[in-house]
Amino acid sequence: MKKTYKIIASLLMAVLALQGCVREYMYPVPEEEQPKPEQPVAEDDDIVKLLQSIQGVSDVEKKDAKRLDGTTIANYFFYYEQLVDHFDQKKGTYKQRVGMQITDLKAPVVVHTQGYAMSMNGKTAVNDDLMNFLKANWVEIEYRYFGSSLPEPVENVEMTYLYSVYAAIDIHNIVTMLQDHLFKNSKWIATGTSKGGTTAGLQAYFSDKYGWKDFDLYVPFCGPFLAGTPESPTDRSIGRYIVNNCGAGYAKDTEEAIAFERLHKILKQCVTKPRLRNEILRAYHMQTPFYYQNVLAVYGPREDAALCGALQVFQENLLGDFAYVPFGRWAPMVPDPDPVKEGEEDGTSEDKQLIQKIRDFFFMNYEDIERILYGTQENADTRASHTAEDMIANRASDTGMPYGPQTVRELGCAGMDYSWLPGPFITQALADDVQERASGRAHSWDYYEGQ
Repeated sequence: MKKTYKIIASLLMAVLALQGCVREYMYPVPEEEQPKPEQPVAEDDDIVKLLQSIQGVSDVEKKDAKRLDGTTIANYFFYYEQLVDHFDQKKGTYKQRVGMQITDLKAPVVVHTQGYAMSMNGKTAVNDDLMNFLKANWVEIEYRYFGSSLPEPVENVEMTYLYSVYAAIDIHNIVTMLQDHLFKNSKWIATGTSKGGTTAGLQAYFSDKYGWKDFDLYVPFCGPFLAGTPESPTDRSIGRYIVNNCGAGYAKDTEEAIAFERLHKILKQCVTKPRLRNEILRAYHMQTPFYYQNVLAVYGPREDAALCGALQVFQENLLGDFAYVPFGRWAPMVPDPDPVKEGEEDGTSEDKQLIQKIRDFFFMNYEDIERILYGTQENADTRASHTAEDMIANRASDTGMPYGPQTVRELGCAGMDYSWLPGPFITQALADDVQERASGRAHSWDYYEGQ
């Protein structure tokens, strides 16, 4: 059977042009290379002892994580020493966090190519579909510059070594170490979702490039590959996919099919119905002031530019807030905009309530979604940042902040496709300009231009 990752690799060749990829990378070189005797691994304590005996492994801890049925399974956490710069060992080393959930040392190993900070917490057992289907072990590798895996101090917001090639070598080093010492006869699968899916695809690309044989299979979920450059960080192909495909294909009259139609209607009516649009713009001002002020500073009090900014927020909600919730779960939450009336100055009380319902859905945030779907809340802090001081403050408060510079440098950003909306109130050119000059820079992208 042909290796499927070569197909992915050929696609990635066209969009990746990373400096230094052709250079020879290096492993951390310990001061003293002392062979470690092989130890039988039969019980939990033996796994801890074995990990502690491996060169480069430190801070080993074991936690009993609770399954859904109330039983527990051991989760192991440790740090592995990596080179800060895999092409120059003089830059020193850093410690990268790794988590494991072990069922059987001879079973397959699913490696979660996490694109962000560690999601394993040692309290709740990992319950992944692919892992369960294969009855596999689970390894999660925290991405460099996220969480506690810091090649440079938090205060250094340049993030000099935040590139996919460095992250790929990180993963290769850890997998090689585990194959040599722990999982010696297992099949290996790389997987991830969203940025983690992108990371899995990139691992296939770099494995093909460098001749690594770490993984037998790559299973990236929802891993977009965009053309990211400082000059043009947006790609409308994802926006077109969202409009045309996300939610399509369900049987007629199902909640999903109805929600798909309503999502289109909401966007169209924001353009064609002034009363609804005015309410959306008021909410845009009140609920996302940093975005609004960015647009206002560039374009002044223009309704068309402000609406483009508001539509960008709505797109980010669909991409971010709802991307991790099954469509069937939130489809009933999409309001029907058709009854919205026009021609009456104030409208009926029912009409006002409907407009407010659409507005609330339009700007729904993590706290609202968590409360509605799960009965819990999760705080999310998003701020505009344009100076080194702002960046340092943002770095301390926003765990996902390193995604910004990597987006500009190489991963790209999803842009909305507005060409199908009724004209002439807004145009695609204006929408692109607003995202490029105002709303798209609310996450500090301007700080990293030209780097």
